[in-house]
Amino acid sequence: MSWNDVIAEHNINTDVHGDMFVVDLYDVHTSIIEDLHRKGKKVICYFSAGTKEDWRNDAAKFPSDGLGVPNKDWPGETWVDIRNI
Repeated sequence: MSWNDVIAEHNINTDVHGDMFVVDLYDVHTSIIEDLHRKGKKVICYFSAGTKEDWRNDAAKFPSDGLGVPNKDWPGETWVDIRNI
């Protein structure tokens, strides 16, 4: 059996038997998603819409007054205040 972690997976085996793959939209290269589509696979992309993730290259763009408390379930993530434009 082959297992691919949903979060931060860079080397996805696109030959694994299955009809659907769940991948991280930010971390998975477009070529992997295109390869899965060529093979007739469905692809669901995860993304974080409510947190700042410290490891992303855009993390410094979040203003400090727009950040909330750390996400206790995911180290390195901080909730954002979506009321802050």
